[in-house]
This record gives sequence, structure tokens and C-alpha cells, in this order.
Amino acid sequence: MQSALAFTPRARTYLEKRGVREIYVEPVNIVECCIPVISPPSVRKGTPPKPENFLVLEADGIRVFYDKDLLRPDTLTIDTQSYGFAKTLVIKDWHISV
Repeated sequence: MQSALAFTPRARTYLEKRGVREIYVEPVNIVECCIPVISPPSVRKGTPPKPENFLVLEADGIRVFYDKDLLRPDTLTIDTQSYGFAKTLVIKDWHISV
């Protein structure tokens, strides 16, 4: 299944200001001693270390490498989130189900 890909206006502005043309979405692997920790995937700037493990999507002139092991929602929306003075890219409305 191919996901529809979109960027919020904030995410487009963030990427344009930094001249970013490629990002990748990968799972966050957290190892805990007793319980599994489930978290949303990480969105990083650049090309992944092993591009062959990713699907390639494109929107608004931005190439998105999406890890093949992640679930693919019908619509994948990239947004920004602020932590104090730092801003990062995130998947908007990511739902974790167990």
C-alpha cells in the first residue's frame, strides 16, 4: 500500500529554511529490561545509512525514505514540534496500538 504524503506549512518552512531535500523515517528502538517501550518513529534529515531498507516517497520536492518495517498509514503527514528553543520533525497524529 502506498501512503499519501503531506507536509504541514510549518514543516515545509522548516525544511526550506534549512535547504533539506531528503528526510527519513525510522523506528525508535528502545531496549528496556522488563517492559517493551513503544514510541513514534523518528524523522531525521538526510539520507538513511541503508537506503535499500526504505520505501521512497516524494512530495513538494522532498524525498522521504520510509522504513519498510513500519506500518504505513493511509496518510503520512510530516509536521514540526518545538521543545524550548529546539524544533524537530515529527509524524503528525501517529497512533500507537498494542
